[in-house]
Amino acid sequence: MGFLKKLQSQPEYIRKMVLWSVVIILGLGLVIWWINSSYQKLKKFEKEEFIKKMNLPSFRGELENLPEIKIPKIDEGKELRNNEQ
Repeated sequence: MGFLKKLQSQPEYIRKMVLWSVVIILGLGLVIWWINSSYQKLKKFEKEEFIKKMNLPSFRGELENLPEIKIPKIDEGKELRNNEQ
């Protein structure tokens, strides 16, 4: 309890410095914990198992059978001349 009494008797700028120091230290601790936790989860993540569980349809065969789309070429010079008239 002596620490709190001593802190309360300090000027406001010192109390703010102590407050922000504690906030920064706790924030850094949480960030380090979050990064470590995320790393461990990603390390255990099984991509193939996840894809199987998603049960996504396969479109590979259907995409190969689609008709080819032909885009006509436009003569840019003619187009510019027609726009000027």
